[in-house]
Amino acid sequence: MDYARRIGTYEESMRTEEFCAIFSEKPRTRVTIDELDGEFKKLDQSLINNLLNSIVTLRASAADKVVDELMLGTSDVEIDHVPENAVVIDLRSRSEYEAWHYPGAVNVDVDELVSTAEAMGRDKVYVLYCSRGLSSRWGALELRRLGFKAFSIDINRLRRSS
Repeated sequence: MDYARRIGTYEESMRTEEFCAIFSEKPRTRVTIDELDGEFKKLDQSLINNLLNSIVTLRASAADKVVDELMLGTSDVEIDHVPENAVVIDLRSRSEYEAWHYPGAVNVDVDELVSTAEAMGRDKVYVLYCSRGLSSRWGALELRRLGFKAFSIDINRLRRSS
């Protein structure tokens, strides 16, 4: 933190949620060597070699654009109402979903979002929401990248409209 203050990034880093916490309520922060070794052995070595050979470093300007898309909502991915016949997907935990969810919403783990949308079909409009808006924006952008029609909506707007 002292270093972040010295180089002028402290304030911004305090506003930015840790990336692993965006997609999981309880991210793993520690692992044993045996667990890591076991997971590593499951990987196809040729896949690892291909990935290492094709690593591309994001330039700062490209990273800024990603942050703008996710954090600032600069794209048209954010909507203010649920279109008629849209599939509404709740990306929060099961317990949060059970406590309250938009009528008709389907609870989907963010890791299963793409496969769920694939199973439901590309002919539908998908509206995603989550606790903070980060997972839903990311999810909508990812679905769009794959050719789906997808949007993100703020959970507070949904609560007021239901």
